[in-house]
Amino acid sequence: DTHYDTKEIADAKSLPKEIYENLKFNEHLPIYEWNFIDVASRCRFTAYSRGKSSTFWLQFLVYVLSHLRYCGITISIRVHTDGWAEFFSGSERKQQEWNDILKELDAYIDCYNPNWDIRKNLIERSHRSDDEEFLIPFGGQMKTMEQFMAQTQEYGDYWNFKRGHSGKGMHGKTPEEKLLSLWIYQ
Repeated sequence: DTHYDTKEIADAKSLPKEIYENLKFNEHLPIYEWNFIDVASRCRFTAYSRGKSSTFWLQFLVYVLSHLRYCGITISIRVHTDGWAEFFSGSERKQQEWNDILKELDAYIDCYNPNWDIRKNLIERSHRSDDEEFLIPFGGQMKTMEQFMAQTQEYGDYWNFKRGHSGKGMHGKTPEEKLLSLWIYQ
C-alpha cells in the first residue's frame, strides 16, 4: 500500500511568519509538495510545484510507478489518496480512467475519507516532519530554485537513508533498511 498526498508547503499555521513569507511569495520557489509514501517502509518520493493540478499528479504517479517497476518491484501496488481536487475530486469516472492507465503498471488507486480514515495519519505525520526537520530550519535560507533543489535533495536523502522512523513495524529503521529487510523475506 502507498499513500499519496499534497501539502501546501507555505502553510501559515505551521511555519514561522518569515519562513512562510519566503516560501509563499518567492516566485522562484514551489509552493506545493507531492508525496508518494510506501506504508511498509516509509520510503518516500517527493516532487514540488507552483500549481495544483490533477494532470501533474497523474504524471508524477506514473513516473514513480515506472521507476519502481524499473527497479524490479513486481508486486501489485495499491495507491490511496484523499480524493481532493488535485487527485480526481471524488469522480468515479475519472478514478476509473486513471485505473485504466495504472493497470498497465499493475497498480490501482482508490480514495479514502480524509475526515475519518486513519490512513491519513501517515501522510500528515510526514508533513509535520517536513515542517520541523526541513522547512523551519532551512526554509528561510532558500532564495533560489537551485538552493531549494539542493536542500530538498539533501532532505530526501536524509528521510530515506539516514533518518530512523517509528510506527508499526519500523523499529527505528531507515526506509532503506526496512526495504532491504522486507526483500530478504520475499
